Amino acid sequence: MGAPRGPVAGPAPTAPPTPAGGWWRRHTANLTGGPGRVPGIDVARGIAVLGMFTAHVGVTSDDLGTLSGWLSIAHGRSSILFALVAGVSIAIVSGGTRPATGAALTRARTRLLVRAALLLGLVALLDLLGTRVALILGFYAAYFVLALPFLRWRPPRLAALATAIALVGPVLAHWGPEVLARAGLRLPRDGSGAVTDFVLTGHYPAAVWMAYVLAGMAIGRCDLRSPRLRRGLLVGGLAAVAVAGIVSERLVAAAGGAEAIDLQVTTTSSLLTTTPYGWDDPWPAAAYLALAGPHHDTTFEVVGSGGFAVAVVGLCLYVGRVGRWVLAPLAATGAMALTVYSLQIVAIWRWDLLESTTNGPLVLLVVVTLVAATAWRFLLGRGPLERLLGSVADHAADRAADRAEDVRASPTR
Repeated sequence: MGAPRGPVAGPAPTAPPTPAGGWWRRHTANLTGGPGRVPGIDVARGIAVLGMFTAHVGVTSDDLGTLSGWLSIAHGRSSILFALVAGVSIAIVSGGTRPATGAALTRARTRLLVRAALLLGLVALLDLLGTRVALILGFYAAYFVLALPFLRWRPPRLAALATAIALVGPVLAHWGPEVLARAGLRLPRDGSGAVTDFVLTGHYPAAVWMAYVLAGMAIGRCDLRSPRLRRGLLVGGLAAVAVAGIVSERLVAAAGGAEAIDLQVTTTSSLLTTTPYGWDDPWPAAAYLALAGPHHDTTFEVVGSGGFAVAVVGLCLYVGRVGRWVLAPLAATGAMALTVYSLQIVAIWRWDLLESTTNGPLVLLVVVTLVAATAWRFLLGRGPLERLLGSVADHAADRAADRAEDVRASPTR
């Protein structure tokens, strides 16, 4: 607080004594993250992170009558939820319902660029551990960069672009690598082809996955406190799941079943041979685009699994005053997603958790994460990696904004 204006009679007032319980109130307030946080989004991100735990180290099955069958829901959907929430976060930090302009826009863009660079450095270190986990952080960095031109777009335009990518992107991801291979071009096998890998040929190709990010940005540009928005996301997301599942199932059955489609693709794909096929050889079947399973990267997966993620976000936005405390461990995990995700990779490497034959390691990993994240957020607030990356990005963003202001303020000749 600054000094009061005008003359002041008598000595300056002393600070009031700290009330009893001030320490406790201050630290319990950490669990809500402060006024800039949206608890429901933190909860959704926490669900996504724990879902990735399940996809990585959980023992799952196709039998939905068992617990392992229900755990299989995490495959594909958890990383999609992670990408969708990333889009929501991008929208929030770039102005929320009022897209940033001027110096604020410069700050937002610089912050995203610096975070992308730092994520690339972090994922390079995690990749050295060789855990056989398809790391998403490098693709995450690419999504941040690709989102920069759209920071000022409103929800309708963002939703329209997301829809267009959902329709066109899967076609590019399905046949694009095959075209490159049959043209005699080299598909990425190392960091020299990182851009091609991030955009088209990788495990989470931006040609498809930007649909989730842009859809999340459209959500983040809306009033997240609106009951109508929450209801629309929940009902609309579940409707998308149902429609995509029913239509996909019928199309796949008409094509002879998923196994027949997979067999046809594997016997015509140049990506699975030492010598690429020729232009006149059979091509991977178009029927593949009717599939809707995990990591198929088809329009039906985008609509179905993307709809599932949208419904989860809508449900999480119902978190109210009571829910903030009941779900505080999930929100703490989501608020520290980068730290938690990275430590999970280290744990997988250290104890070889991918070879587990039971879900015991998964349960232990989830419990330890919830307890540790809650304790850290209660005592210290932001997670260690979030604090580090945020500090560097914010410093760079402030300097970039100051330079932009100086340029605008300087007289033109």
